[in-house]
Amino acid sequence: MSNSNSVWNIRESYRKAMANDWSRGQRGIFAGGGTPSGVTNVMQYITMSTAGNAADFGDLSVARQGVVGVGNEIRAVAVAGADPDINTIEYTYFSSLGNTADFGDDQNSLQWKGGGFGNNTRGVWGGGYPGPSNVISYITFASVGNSIDFGDLTAARYGTFKGPSGDPTRGLFAGGNTGSKSDIIEYVTIASAGNGTDFGNLNAATQTGMQANNSTTTFFGGGSTPSNLATIQIVTTQTLGNTTGWADLTAGTTNSNGLSNSQRGISGGGNTGSESNVIESFEMNSQGNAVDFGDLTAATQLLGSMSQGHAGLTPGEMQRPSADFMTGSGRGFVMAGENPSPGTSTQVQMIYIPTLGAVSDWGNIESSGTRGLANGSVSNSTRGIMAGGYSGAAANKISSNYFASAGNNADFGDLTVARFYLGSCSSTTRGIFAGGSTPTSQNVIDYITIASEGDATDFGDMPSSIDEVTATSSPVRGVMFGGQDPSKTNEINYVTIASTGNAADFGDLTESVSDSGACSSSTRGLRMGGEAPSNTNVIDYVTIASTGNAVDFGDMTISTRQLGGMSTETRGLHVGGFPFTDTIGYVTIASTGNAADYGDLVATVGASSYSSDSHGGLQSS
Repeated sequence: MSNSNSVWNIRESYRKAMANDWSRGQRGIFAGGGTPSGVTNVMQYITMSTAGNAADFGDLSVARQGVVGVGNEIRAVAVAGADPDINTIEYTYFSSLGNTADFGDDQNSLQWKGGGFGNNTRGVWGGGYPGPSNVISYITFASVGNSIDFGDLTAARYGTFKGPSGDPTRGLFAGGNTGSKSDIIEYVTIASAGNGTDFGNLNAATQTGMQANNSTTTFFGGGSTPSNLATIQIVTTQTLGNTTGWADLTAGTTNSNGLSNSQRGISGGGNTGSESNVIESFEMNSQGNAVDFGDLTAATQLLGSMSQGHAGLTPGEMQRPSADFMTGSGRGFVMAGENPSPGTSTQVQMIYIPTLGAVSDWGNIESSGTRGLANGSVSNSTRGIMAGGYSGAAANKISSNYFASAGNNADFGDLTVARFYLGSCSSTTRGIFAGGSTPTSQNVIDYITIASEGDATDFGDMPSSIDEVTATSSPVRGVMFGGQDPSKTNEINYVTIASTGNAADFGDLTESVSDSGACSSSTRGLRMGGEAPSNTNVIDYVTIASTGNAVDFGDMTISTRQLGGMSTETRGLHVGGFPFTDTIGYVTIASTGNAADYGDLVATVGASSYSSDSHGGLQSS
């Protein structure tokens, strides 16, 4: 069950749990590996419920083999690798194609790790070479940062079977090489850090096989003894004991990797005498040999794998019945910007707009590409996107994050023109970026489709070249307020978001101003503060569906520029600004009057990018 666009339904949750009718994600990813022409950074994906060839997903940051992967329903995480040896951890989102972003570093700098299991909360792996190593590491999927020590294996080794194993409470390490090949199986309790415990033995001392799981059973396939095995052997996850033979792969295979959903185990690539492009599958709930599933994009061995549907995940657990977690619930985000020290910030702060004072640290933007100062930002109910900006020069990078989990932004694409101080607004489907400085003022308007990574496309032009413009939207129209061209202007212009074309005249603001903030409901747009030419506290408003001059609304709690705006359908906030301030004020959009104190930011900031999951462009008008 997904509640991404609905209210959490406890009765439906109970019904599905009792009927064992939960649905897991169906996407599996293979990452990196060794091909006949060398190591690769390619990530490729399959839909596990439907046989077929793998398709391109994106790229790892560095070409390598021996990646160990972990995944939950939202994130796919790739850990370390060899040739070259790195201990980097990076991640992407199963739901959207694209390259990985930095997550942190593995505390264990050795390579040829194994395992790669977990539950909704944690991903776990262990071992390494040279050494070998007995170190077990884990990460928490919802955060970013370096891995943490979990405990120790019962025997130091490398090359254990790779892929999902166990269930939501228990994960298994099997086989590997302790200096010679090993038949050891051991388990850990995923929720509790600690050392491995003896489980039983494989039917032979074996390394570098694949593993998969359903709710009761873990499957171990192939591997090297040193002969390449075709055997699939099984254990019951919640008992102890040795494996029993169950079925066979299509050929003797080592150096492959495993994926699984609730019904199907999948083995990808490997070496059958040479690198293989074969993907094969077996039905875990009915005994039988593996059959052809499709092909990888290239013959590859020693590849990593990440599954969003394995049996370690409890479907439906990811999204709690908590108002501040659900999509469209009123969360606003202050992303990066400029602060007194050290200057350009990478911090992301989250504001729960309906509740006064509800501000928290949320993560960081990526350290390169999109710049933290003077970006444009757009969003729908699940995703925030920031574009352009300045850090010594104008940037053209667009990056994105998903509101469901704290963490770094990932690459999205490029603007048509690198620039900063651009206006931005969005509907549920499209994001619009208007004007900006290179540092020469620009008249360009470009747009993106928020759900699909890719470069921005030309939309049309502003009436004149302009920067320091601000914008907001209804579900239909985007409205641009003020700016500098090169003097301050009181112009209001608008576009129809779903079409393309040049901006048209809407009317005039109550003052000539640049560097303002803006927010909206589905019917009313507010312009807040700015430089006119000194800092102003004026709020004025327009009815977005009509045209005409702005009307005075009231005053902000402070006079400031380079501030931000964010909103739900009912409440609008002015946030931060310059001179640097942590002030947040709020208004009720449907009324008029002065802003009242909301609370303070976690950190003082100005010239940030600002978004929310509930702004006026996302409402039903």
